[in-house]
Amino acid sequence: MAYALSISETPEIFPRSFMLQQKIGGKATSFITPELILLAEAILEQFMPPLQDQVKTRLKSISKLARERKENIRDEVWYHAHEVRGVAANAGFVNLGRIADLICKYLDNAPSDFKPDANLLTTVAVAALFTMQNENKDSAIGEELVRDCEIAIAIQLASERRV
Repeated sequence: MAYALSISETPEIFPRSFMLQQKIGGKATSFITPELILLAEAILEQFMPPLQDQVKTRLKSISKLARERKENIRDEVWYHAHEVRGVAANAGFVNLGRIADLICKYLDNAPSDFKPDANLLTTVAVAALFTMQNENKDSAIGEELVRDCEIAIAIQLASERRV
């Protein structure tokens, strides 16, 4: 049975990519109203501070683990970077996701006992944090930081003879 949702009801949250349904047409189109889109965006905004806190915690962990130089930290650092990449993708933080992906790629194919360069990971983690905090303000700076991180990681991989 088809029915229209009112703004006072608790609707399902539609991702922004769901707008494709509206362009294509179909049964879901009748449920997507401008009011529901605004409501969904408002609800998503409420989740941003906890997501940002989670990312900050994970980026600090990456830096701390690299500086402590303990044994077998590669997998744990990779896991944190992988989680940051996932949160960034879901929250729409493009440059943050790209930097987190660079960390993952830096650690890919490295043995579990690999000790990543502490200065590199700390610098890249700080760049990632900066891009998250400024993601929508000036994307040119974020894009430049991504390029700088790409170069730094490429140089480090070359110096470690892992290219």
